[in-house]
Amino acid sequence: MTQIARVFDLLIKLFTFGLFVRMFLSWITPAGSALKPAMLYLDKVYEPILRPIRRIVKPIKLNLNPPSSLDLSPLLLLVGLWWFIHPFAMWLTAQPG
Repeated sequence: MTQIARVFDLLIKLFTFGLFVRMFLSWITPAGSALKPAMLYLDKVYEPILRPIRRIVKPIKLNLNPPSSLDLSPLLLLVGLWWFIHPFAMWLTAQPG
């Protein structure tokens, strides 16, 4: 694997890790939590990417008390990363020349 491919691979893994952290914090972060600044930073990074996905696939409303919804956009972003972008980046950097 070339150095460029390793860098692409590392960036995709770091992006994926950050997305998992964002998903986890969105489930556990209460309003006045000390983790709120981290959540705000992760929102600034990931929201511009998740917003277009969310426009296509709306969150699923759940009949719970209090009402909530299930957002599938992070899962779709992960699928897109690992099924399309990651293999394409590896193929692109493996080409001779």
